[in-house]
Amino acid sequence: MRKIAQFKIQEMSFVLVAIVLFFVISGLFFLAIYYRNLKNKVTNLEEEQAVLIAQRLANYPEFSCGSLCLDADKLIVMQNRKAYRNFWPVETIEVRKIYGSGKLVECKQENYPDCNIFKIFDSGKENIRKVSSFVSLCRKEEVNDLPYDKCEIAKILIGYEIR
Repeated sequence: MRKIAQFKIQEMSFVLVAIVLFFVISGLFFLAIYYRNLKNKVTNLEEEQAVLIAQRLANYPEFSCGSLCLDADKLIVMQNRKAYRNFWPVETIEVRKIYGSGKLVECKQENYPDCNIFKIFDSGKENIRKVSSFVSLCRKEEVNDLPYDKCEIAKILIGYEIR
């Protein structure tokens, strides 16, 4: 009689251990799914933030020449400014002319305006994803001593870190 009681107690303890293990494994499975969804939400929010920054950047006085217009002369001056390192919550800011020569030439003081890529800010990080928006890229030119705005289509690329 005593052995049967011990067997029943042992059987009940194994069932309780099995139930606890089942709930622990179920909880881990739920947490893994929740963590994956949370990670996707963070990535989507960072991408949305980068898109909003790309749209708002054209209206910053440091770059703007009007509504959704970037001033190429200001972009040349703003390249690699150390004072603005922590100003933008992104990893890279780049402006590319859409039309022109097929060769990509980075803009510097020496070769401006015969270039097509303005690298405004680069944190140097490797693991980034870029989003873009289209803007007008204008600069001042003269014909017969009359100034005018020469505008081209450009793409502003904002890079954010992938986590």
